[in-house]
Amino acid sequence: MNKLSTTVAFLEHELSEIRLILERKTGVLIQTPTEQLSEIVAEHLDARPPFRHQSARPVAVL
Repeated sequence: MNKLSTTVAFLEHELSEIRLILERKTGVLIQTPTEQLSEIVAEHLDARPPFRHQSARPVAVL
């Protein structure tokens, strides 16, 4: 398991899926080592605002 940030950890197969999706979408073979890829993904996730699922929003009562 690769730890990506203070709150997120991904399993090896999840990183493989991310790699596969990127390769399919771009048409480019990604030869970056898994550890380096996990660091790149961690930086990207840490730079984004926290994810809030729609169900976490307050519901207006009519």
